[in-house]
Amino acid sequence: MICAKARVAGGAVVFTLIGTVLFVSTPAGRALPEAISGLVSTVDGAATPALTHETPTVTPAPEPVG
Repeated sequence: MICAKARVAGGAVVFTLIGTVLFVSTPAGRALPEAISGLVSTVDGAATPALTHETPTVTPAPEPVG
């Protein structure tokens, strides 16, 4: 890696940010912001009941028809 021998972490951080911006601007990286948003939303939905000490509500199964 280019920044593996860097003595200052700031160079590695800047290099990573530039690489991320360049990747997101490509067609292959366009889905990255949506994927990160979905991941954060899933983690938030799973963590909120635990952090607020709420019990999850259970939705009853629908009755069979016929």
